[in-house]
Amino acid sequence: MANSITVNLKELFSNKVFRIPHYQRGFSWEERQLSDLWDDINDISKDENGNYISHYTGTIYLSRTIEREIPETEIWAQDYQKFYNIVDGQQRLTSIVILLYELIRIAPDGLGQDTHEDLYKSFICLRHKNQHLKCYKFCYIENNRDYLIKDIFEDDTLTILPSEWENIYTRNLLFAKTFFRNKLLELMGTGFEHIEELYRKLTTALVFDQRIIERDLDVQAVFETMNNRGKPLTTLEKLKNRLIYLSSHFSSAEALSLQENINKAWATIYIVLAKNPQIILPEDVFLSAFLSVYRKPAGSSSYTFSEAQAEEKVFQMFCNRTQRYGESVVSFDKVNEFVTKLSDFSHAWYKIHATDDELIRRILLLNGSKEVKVFLATLVILEETSYKPDVIKGLTLTELVLFRNSFPIETVLDYKVFANYARDIYANPDTLPEIIKQLEERVSRPYETSAFISGFRWLFSYTNGNKGYHRWSGLKYLLFCYEKHLRDNFKEYADRITWNDFFDVNIEHIIPQQYQTYWSDTVNAYLADIPDDLKWRASITLINSLGNLSIIKGRKNSELQNDSWENKKIRYKTGCYGEQEVSNFCNWNPMTVFERGKRIIQFIESRLPGLHFTDQELLDVLFAYSTYYPTEFRTQILSTY
Repeated sequence: MANSITVNLKELFSNKVFRIPHYQRGFSWEERQLSDLWDDINDISKDENGNYISHYTGTIYLSRTIEREIPETEIWAQDYQKFYNIVDGQQRLTSIVILLYELIRIAPDGLGQDTHEDLYKSFICLRHKNQHLKCYKFCYIENNRDYLIKDIFEDDTLTILPSEWENIYTRNLLFAKTFFRNKLLELMGTGFEHIEELYRKLTTALVFDQRIIERDLDVQAVFETMNNRGKPLTTLEKLKNRLIYLSSHFSSAEALSLQENINKAWATIYIVLAKNPQIILPEDVFLSAFLSVYRKPAGSSSYTFSEAQAEEKVFQMFCNRTQRYGESVVSFDKVNEFVTKLSDFSHAWYKIHATDDELIRRILLLNGSKEVKVFLATLVILEETSYKPDVIKGLTLTELVLFRNSFPIETVLDYKVFANYARDIYANPDTLPEIIKQLEERVSRPYETSAFISGFRWLFSYTNGNKGYHRWSGLKYLLFCYEKHLRDNFKEYADRITWNDFFDVNIEHIIPQQYQTYWSDTVNAYLADIPDDLKWRASITLINSLGNLSIIKGRKNSELQNDSWENKKIRYKTGCYGEQEVSNFCNWNPMTVFERGKRIIQFIESRLPGLHFTDQELLDVLFAYSTYYPTEFRTQILSTY
């Protein structure tokens, strides 16, 4: 299947041009792998005869590049170079080539017996005799090709690349370049002879097992086998190999067309999922999400495919005996439709993870489940169509449903049902208006005040962990909404806190949980008439009541913590609108906790149909049970409000 020889780096690069094909991962090595490579090279020693001891660096699997994949501007190089695709070993070779480039760049007069021009020609780039045409010795076929040439090999003949070309793989390439440059500058400071020594180790002591794969179909098998020895292939990668294999069973014209479509689809998917320079969207989560809108999982309990279920299902769909699984026979149209839709879905999947749409961000803060995400993705697909008004309605209603579901009472709609909605819309967008009607009916259902009170009483019943409103998962979301409400009431236009700050914001107990230092008089006076066996529970209920909790940004929470009211009040005045509201109270005590809690409950009433609390019911929902607050406190509130 493959011819094998052992070669050093000079021999490996002799008369060869390397290309990284579509089905390969982008460059994923980070500092740990780069450091290991650097240390391996530097640790190479000499034998008793003064020769460097060979250091085995692994197997490099190659296959001949298909001629149609060679750009017209590089065809001339075939006269004296053979083009090869790297089937396995591209991570190592990419790192080594970047190191070589930086070595050549830093050396003032060339290395060994070779000039800069010779080194550049041997390892980096060939030039046509007319000097206008170039052929890089090592490059991608498509994905990240221009970035590697311009930003890593510093070819200024390319124009400035748009920022959207940057992704996590290009970030890794740039990190490797910077890493090796810094290492070489440090080594250069110890003497140029150490640079020469490193070059000789790199080019003569590193040895590879070079294997040339002879048959096209063996390429996919070797790629899967070799990569599973290292970092396991994702289901998405194995599926691509499977589909490439299946394409060989069709006519020559269909096989060629399908293979090009598969390569194009996977190239798009890899680029889109890695567009965020900070994180790659997991490939198999994406595949399972797409499959969840493309097909319905078996069984009444499953709404979406897990990654494991998706792996099983796609290979049932594209195996040799599909009928035994109730699947249609594999055909050109079946494969082609699947890969096209999979590729198209990647754009919507990325968009909901990197959205600038505040409404979508709010929805995901309420519920980031796969069921909700696939529903959002199907709506995003329709954004630029005539369905756009319905898309906006659908998003607005989704937020309301999930907001209602966040309360500790019976949900108005199981969030998993959104996966069924997603499948319906994906199959037929005309179902969207009917789904909107269903969502409108759900959010218009009136709340029962008694059920609302019971739900929050339950949150006050815990002995361990957070208690009361501080335990409620929807608290921060509610306080962010209340922040916008206060901004409007204050007739302000600028936000003090935005939804982008959501994870940088903490919940502050105004009367602190550790109240003994500055707040003991306030709390003890409140507890004076409470039976001793209920004092602890009464103090917990007061401190974790809704009115005593506020969002607070940055380090202020840790700085203030158990501080006095006087100090907190000063700091709150310059904070967000929620903090400013608190600072407007002259004193902070159980009565003001009730007053602010009442304001927030009234805000909730304005958003949820059916809710209307009497003052006694406000006491019950804010302080749980009458045994947890003094009789005099109740009398004062009922007489005041």
